[in-house]
Amino acid sequence: MLDLIDGADQLTLATIAGLVWPLVQAVMDRVEWTANRRRLVAIAAAVVISLVAWWMGSYPLQADMIATQAAVALGYAQASFAVLKRLGVLDWAGAVTPGGESKSDYEARHRADDGAEG
Repeated sequence: MLDLIDGADQLTLATIAGLVWPLVQAVMDRVEWTANRRRLVAIAAAVVISLVAWWMGSYPLQADMIATQAAVALGYAQASFAVLKRLGVLDWAGAVTPGGESKSDYEARHRADDGAEG
């Protein structure tokens, strides 16, 4: 993706983002949103997209650095999420913190009776 926008001018970057934005907004859309709220979200996105496109065109080295760092952070976050979820740590953390899963609904993956019959 970065190769596609590397060296592109601000208008090209804004065009690409503008073409992709309706898909992003469709994913974020909520039933309770009114038509005016959808318009405001689209306007806010257009402002942010234009600022990011200008910044990426004006400071391409910083944009590459941030994109690389974000990709690394996202990769590590996804890997740790997968491991912690598989081990049951995230379920446990949700049960012992406010706003998470209730303790009565929590079933530990490491119960002593796993594999034991009757």
